[in-house]
Amino acid sequence: MGRNKMIYCPCLIICHGKSEYIFASFLRLLTRLPIEVLADKKGTKSIQITSLLKYFNNSIFRNQTSIKRSLKSSEIKINHGKFMNFRIFTIMDVDEPELTVQMINDYKSGTMFKNLWLSEYITPIYNQDNFDSVISACSCTEKAKSKDKIAVYSKLFQRSMFTTIEDLISFLEKSKSKSNMVDLVKYLSHYAQ
Repeated sequence: MGRNKMIYCPCLIICHGKSEYIFASFLRLLTRLPIEVLADKKGTKSIQITSLLKYFNNSIFRNQTSIKRSLKSSEIKINHGKFMNFRIFTIMDVDEPELTVQMINDYKSGTMFKNLWLSEYITPIYNQDNFDSVISACSCTEKAKSKDKIAVYSKLFQRSMFTTIEDLISFLEKSKSKSNMVDLVKYLSHYAQ
């Protein structure tokens, strides 16, 4: 499907924090798709794995109609009561001190969402230990200092660094042992052709 023909939203991305928000916003720019990006205060306040179920109990996720109404920029296809070609990706770090191995495994496998009506649409994206570690593994650079990372990621995730989605996939393939972010980008690549 050509870029100009995509008028519906292929996914909603829920971001852990500011770094993930910058990355997801860049995906929207790179793919030119009407991707919806949600983060608490644009990522300045983090969403933790331990609070995701509470987050999904928000009025936005009450039902299909409330999700459709909440999306600002695009339409979601629904056919026979099912979302069509639509996913909800949650990009989370798994370095929270209160997380147990079981909680991390339940997040990664999606088991933690099994009692939600929209569980079949949720794809958990994880960063082992965190986003900074994953990007460092990809670019062979040291992790950005906390105060500098917004500037570093804003500079890294721009069109001059990754001119195509294939460039970004190649970059993220280097981190497959630490993250499945490449799965999100590959999903979007099907719609960005």
